[in-house]
Amino acid sequence: MILVPGVVLCLYFALDRAGSLLRAGWLFPLGMLFYAFALTNSRGGFLAMLAALTTLAYYRWGWKKAFAAAALVVPVLFAALKGRMTDLEIEGGTGQSRVQLWSEALGLFKQAPIFGIGRGNMVEEGYQVAHNSFVHAFTELGLFGGTFFLGAFFIGLVVFHRLTRHPETSEFPELHRAIPYLAAVLVGFAVSMLSLSRNSGVPTYMILGLAAIAQRLASDRLEIRLVQFDSRLASRLAVLSVGFILATYVFIRATVRWS
Repeated sequence: MILVPGVVLCLYFALDRAGSLLRAGWLFPLGMLFYAFALTNSRGGFLAMLAALTTLAYYRWGWKKAFAAAALVVPVLFAALKGRMTDLEIEGGTGQSRVQLWSEALGLFKQAPIFGIGRGNMVEEGYQVAHNSFVHAFTELGLFGGTFFLGAFFIGLVVFHRLTRHPETSEFPELHRAIPYLAAVLVGFAVSMLSLSRNSGVPTYMILGLAAIAQRLASDRLEIRLVQFDSRLASRLAVLSVGFILATYVFIRATVRWS
């Protein structure tokens, strides 16, 4: 979960044209972090890396160039990381065990759908953690808390997306250059949370803090108000929340194998 953001941030310092002539030195930690990433053999990590790099390419170059880059880079990643990491089969092994844990978590969610079964109570009930931070949030905190947890990542992405589209960000070049990389960090981290429960860890709120800082900088330096909590945003979060639960339920029904 921390190696993917590390790789993205090393790319920022290595590719930043406003940096010093020594920026090529960032290629060394980039290589070390990517090597460590390969050693994890994490399929969730692989998906997070793909999501982060795709997001970075989109916000730096647009859809057409991002698609062309993906056509070149994705096969290379599959070849370089071949093995368990790129085996995305979920019919058995840890992939299937995670789907079963999500199913059990949703079963507990049905018992207390509004405010949840209580923080930490999934383990107290004799289960493992959900191995999906968003499902875990809905199970223990209900629709109320789960919506806010999922919504925090949604709002963070909205902040970064609107900053890339707002013409006034060019007046703050440091922030303007960093936004694509920060958006990639947020998306990559969020994808990694789909296979791990890390709801209360410091890194989770550090990543969300990046979006909060970007919002504050834009507000203070450029007088841009990117997000306002009102009835419109609340309704969007409600739709997002229900949509996530329904999509997860459909995915589980289609893939879970109890026999």
